[in-house]
Amino acid sequence: MLRLEDIEQVKNGVRIIRGVNLEMKPGSFFILMGPTGCGKTTLLRIAGLIDRPARGRVLLDGVPASPGKRSGMRVRRDVVTLFQNPVLFGGTVRSNIEWGLKLRGVKTREAGRRTDEILDTLNLSHLSLRNVSTLSGGEIQRTALARALVLKPRILLLDEPTTSADPELRKELVREISGLHRKWGAIFVMATHDFTEALSLGTHGAVMKDGRVEQAGAIDDLFRKPESPFTAAFVGLGNVFKAKFSGGKAMVNTLYIHHPGDREGSGYLAVPKESVTISLNKNSTSERNRFPGRVVSITGNGSLMNLEVDCAGVLFVSSLTEAATKELALEPGREVWVSFKASSVRTF
Repeated sequence: MLRLEDIEQVKNGVRIIRGVNLEMKPGSFFILMGPTGCGKTTLLRIAGLIDRPARGRVLLDGVPASPGKRSGMRVRRDVVTLFQNPVLFGGTVRSNIEWGLKLRGVKTREAGRRTDEILDTLNLSHLSLRNVSTLSGGEIQRTALARALVLKPRILLLDEPTTSADPELRKELVREISGLHRKWGAIFVMATHDFTEALSLGTHGAVMKDGRVEQAGAIDDLFRKPESPFTAAFVGLGNVFKAKFSGGKAMVNTLYIHHPGDREGSGYLAVPKESVTISLNKNSTSERNRFPGRVVSITGNGSLMNLEVDCAGVLFVSSLTEAATKELALEPGREVWVSFKASSVRTF
């Protein structure tokens, strides 16, 4: 188990990590999420015993460890960090992968066997004798991943490992990382801002904001049960509103919105963009929330379009395919109906 207790970090007189407490259990794939500059990389460096925190401690299986001390060195052998822009040593792919094994005194025959195994696992065997100076960006990333994994660490820390990869290579890397985690059962901790990666890889995670943990827990809960407007907005819900609750209804401005809970007082509600349906007529459906509105804007996002609709002063965002947008002839100023199920509403 990897545990971070009351971690704080200060750089140039500025506190950039503020009282972080996190626990990563054996076999978990822990995802660190948050906007650029929130402290994800700094926290990974502390967890990997590369940097010493200004306050707090890192524990592995209950044993405190810190950089430079004997306990830290013992733990350090169980922890490997792969940074976003890895640096390879001069030489071949194979010599890079074997380097860490030789440094740890692994015998030549065993080092060769483990290197062959990881080359095969990551489909790098055909590049074994290639000089690293001739590799593409994706090949460099996979070689660095192989160099980290050949050590069979108990804890692998990954700092946005797919950011520089093209879409196809990114999918391939995610599949390989997921397969290796299932095979080895080690603790994987990855910093990312890609929600698809987070949902497909993570078992647990944390959303960070300004050096603090905004919310931590099971990965599904972060996306389906946000506890703050920041978490709800960050994980892409798209529609987050202040609300006054009365039983199974909530008032947002002048709109009464049905939700699946039973609560009173003030709070927030959120509706995923994908749950918001747009139609040209007031259809009779099972969706309990239906409001007339006017399209304010349409913005492209790859094959999906984001529509912003003004319903009595409440701006709803809906995510539609480009084909559906054209089929409905949607454009700014068009009168439409917005609808969504009560069960899709999250409250906090």
